[in-house]
Amino acid sequence: MPIKADNSVGDWLNQSQHQVARPNPSIVDVVRALPNNLSFDGTGNWLTFKQRFTRYDRACMWSPDQCLDSRCWSLTGKAADFQAMLLEREPTLTFSRLMNQLENRFGHLELPESAQARFQVAMQMQGESLEEWAYRVLTMAMVDFRDLPEYYSNQQAVIRFCQGLLDKDAGQHVCMSKPHTVDHAMDDVRWFQHVHQAVQGKSNRRDKDKRNREYEGPKCVCGSGICSHRCLG
Repeated sequence: MPIKADNSVGDWLNQSQHQVARPNPSIVDVVRALPNNLSFDGTGNWLTFKQRFTRYDRACMWSPDQCLDSRCWSLTGKAADFQAMLLEREPTLTFSRLMNQLENRFGHLELPESAQARFQVAMQMQGESLEEWAYRVLTMAMVDFRDLPEYYSNQQAVIRFCQGLLDKDAGQHVCMSKPHTVDHAMDDVRWFQHVHQAVQGKSNRRDKDKRNREYEGPKCVCGSGICSHRCLG
């Protein structure tokens, strides 16, 4: 009777090779789930990236290890180089420690005193729209006063928004009305500029008509328009 070959060893080897070659499903899911625009290269706004990624991690309900994997794939440029140096020095780096290191490296680029001094002299630039100026003020206030109560940060943003306006008349008027938010201040500025333009436009038209009448001089009494100066009333 022919002897049947036992292929159990070969089957086990083949199965082991497939198991070794197959990637971790959790890592694959994390990489595939990452949006293309969710990345940080070390030169952008760290706070914006941190908030967006934190909310994305929470929405995906990732574990700390999955969050660590997602950070590894989302960092580029200088941020990726810094992370590689950390992992080389500390291979068992945890997610929380990685975030603390990234925060210290990219989240605090200047002293709080310097940031607040820069905030106090910020001005609306030529060509910068009202909305762009408001957004810039809110961004600076959120970063410069992050360790202070929210109401204080909001109050400082409103004051700087008004005082830094190119339209000084509108800025002074709105600042004295004490709006509660930057959005309210923007609405007040638009209304002031609308009313000012309407009133100023009517005044300019009246002045122009008056100058035209003075330029024409007295009219001829006889109505011919070619009389000598003797018939002018």
